[in-house]
Amino acid sequence: MVSMITFYRAHFPGQPPETAVIVADDSEAEVLWEWVPNTGLWHRATQLENDFLFGDEGGTYTPITAEEAAGLLERVPRLDKRRDVAARMLQRYEAQPPTEKRTNAEMGLTNKLTGLRPMTAPGLGQLMTQARRHRSWRTLALYGPGTGSAARQFISQWDQRPLSPQEPPLELRATARGENTAVQARFVSK
Repeated sequence: MVSMITFYRAHFPGQPPETAVIVADDSEAEVLWEWVPNTGLWHRATQLENDFLFGDEGGTYTPITAEEAAGLLERVPRLDKRRDVAARMLQRYEAQPPTEKRTNAEMGLTNKLTGLRPMTAPGLGQLMTQARRHRSWRTLALYGPGTGSAARQFISQWDQRPLSPQEPPLELRATARGENTAVQARFVSK
């Protein structure tokens, strides 16, 4: 479900000006999300919420369009797991429950905007595994108007196939999301 999302380019004191950090405010859910390239997912950014709301850490948050946010995703630096702080941050992100993780499609970013292949997100398998307990559907891909049969082709490519040899197959479906078509998935129950 896509809420009212506003994207921001964040900058923090001491950070090189060209560094891209992308966050998104979901004003309806009152949650701040951060793009984490290591997982290829958006994660709840509790460590930034006070700064975003009150300026506690001196960060600046410049509003950007969804198109600008999508164009910057590949410029966000990966967390360097060789550094202790970055490794701990990544562990925290990976340990978050599925309700604190979102795909690009769940953020309202279409495949065309991001140019990313949704099934290659490194954290997708873990997200789907976590969601399996609840048999919940997750939106993996979002196709805008005028994309023809792209959603059906995506489904035919992945329906009843596993993400990895260790996982059960996925079942996929297409649903209307306003003017867009969303492709949702969940693991096939055993």
